[in-house]
Formats: sequence, C-alpha cells, structure tokens
Amino acid sequence: VASLPSAAAALDAGLDQLLDAALDPGLDLGLERGLDAVLLDPTSSTNALVFVLIAALGLLMALIYVPLRLYLTLTARSRRLKLLQRIRRLREELSDGLAPAAPAPSPPEMASPPLGEAVIEPPLV
Repeated sequence: VASLPSAAAALDAGLDQLLDAALDPGLDLGLERGLDAVLLDPTSSTNALVFVLIAALGLLMALIYVPLRLYLTLTARSRRLKLLQRIRRLREELSDGLAPAAPAPSPPEMASPPLGEAVIEPPLV
C-alpha cells in the first residue's frame, strides 16, 4: 500500500514532463514573436491541414449536393405537373360522362299470355 503514493508521484512527474515537452515549442515561439504569431502561424500546428480537409469536404459535398438537389427538384415538379394534368383530364372525362344525355330507349315489352291461358314451356333436353 505504501507504493501507491510513490507510483502516483511518478505518474504525475511523467505527465508533467510530457506536458512540458508538448508545450515548450509553442511557448518558445510565443515568447519570441508574441501570442498572435503562435495562433496565426499555420506551421506551428495542424490548423492548416484541418482547414484544408474541411474545405475540401465542403466543396465535395457542394459538388454532389447541388446537382442532385436540382435534379430531384426538377423531376418532382415534372411529376407533380403530370399528376395535375392527369387529374384535370379525369375530371373533364367525369364531367362529360355525367352530363344529361337523351333518355335511353326502354327494352321491348315481352308479350305476356292473356289471363287464364296456360303457358306451355318446351321440355328441357
């Protein structure tokens, strides 16, 4: 149990050395040229690489998105237009079909036998 504090102290010392090694070049540059030079110098960090990567991805997205959006918009409009034309055509056909026409001729009356006479049906073969 006594070795735990010494292990923690060794870990703290190792982290301090690692942090100092990571910050020393930036601190030295900042002391030499000022803080603005450190923040604006693209060679002191990966800021330029990250910016170029994000800009390239944004350009790629725009090159894919804009033509695709235009195509989908135009095809949706043409589909909507075709659907509206079809609805108008069907509406006109229905309104033409519902207009009152000349009365249909009634079917011919079948002659019925006089009352009291028997109807003889032919035999089924």
